[in-house]
Amino acid sequence: MTSHGRVRRLRTTGLLKRYSVTAVLPTKNEEEAIGSTIDEIHSCGYREVLVVDGNSTDRTVQIASGKGVRVVQQTGKGKRDAVVTALGLVNTRYCVFMDADMTYDAHDIDLLLERAKEADQVVGIRRPQPGAMNGIHKFGNRLLTRVYNLLFGTRLSDVLSGMYLLDTEFARTLDLNLGEFTVEQEILAQSTAMGRVEEVLISYRKRVGPSKVHTWSQGFKDLVTMLSIARRYSPVVLFGLVSSLVIIPAAAILVWILYEALAGRIFHEGYATLSLLLFLVAAQGFTVSTISLSMKLTLRQFERRLRRDWQNAK
Repeated sequence: MTSHGRVRRLRTTGLLKRYSVTAVLPTKNEEEAIGSTIDEIHSCGYREVLVVDGNSTDRTVQIASGKGVRVVQQTGKGKRDAVVTALGLVNTRYCVFMDADMTYDAHDIDLLLERAKEADQVVGIRRPQPGAMNGIHKFGNRLLTRVYNLLFGTRLSDVLSGMYLLDTEFARTLDLNLGEFTVEQEILAQSTAMGRVEEVLISYRKRVGPSKVHTWSQGFKDLVTMLSIARRYSPVVLFGLVSSLVIIPAAAILVWILYEALAGRIFHEGYATLSLLLFLVAAQGFTVSTISLSMKLTLRQFERRLRRDWQNAK
């Protein structure tokens, strides 16, 4: 299919589905970009726009209200509470979350919709335009994505993307009260563990207005979130990884003890006890991992059966 044919098909599909999507814009002091963001969304044919404001002190709310869209004040504070507030108000089948700083292109919502039927969450893989992302951000994104893939046994390309589509009913089943971490990581981790995740390439532009994100602190929060949620939603990989790391020093200590003993020197009882304890920790980790894997496979089979029965009942 030619690129022109694909664009035409995407537009046709988008026209049929745009009524089923709400574009959600969490905001806090985005007066420089909120108007342009809403205008671009409207120009793409999406009429349902929900602005969830986090107590802005500038003209964000006034500008958004003047565009004829729904504007609500979030309950609580932070982006997590903005997402929770939005999910309680969205009345369409799908919702697309994106930043209100013009970094994401509203035309790409059509691309997310193309994969909506195949997934519970569709994540946009960012393709940075020149000047949109510095070298530190690119390196951090690659590193954290690899850590995520290692912990969750996935092959995702961009786990830090702020533009993603969710099936609304599925999103309402998620537990978003796991702690003061990054909400995107909580959503993606649970979608990976309990649902179906797809990815599509999208554009990523230089933001309008000053950045509110501190690179190092945000990266640390992302990492802590991954480890915290992996313990709950991907214990198979997490405990297996920890056990593998523990068994390395245990084996090294044991080899050294045996070498010392066979060389006729001394038998290190203390180190032998330490090695035994490390092996016990590794064994417990592997046991937990095995039990978790068994439970996960059982739940996946049950989920597939429910989905099949639901599809047959439609």
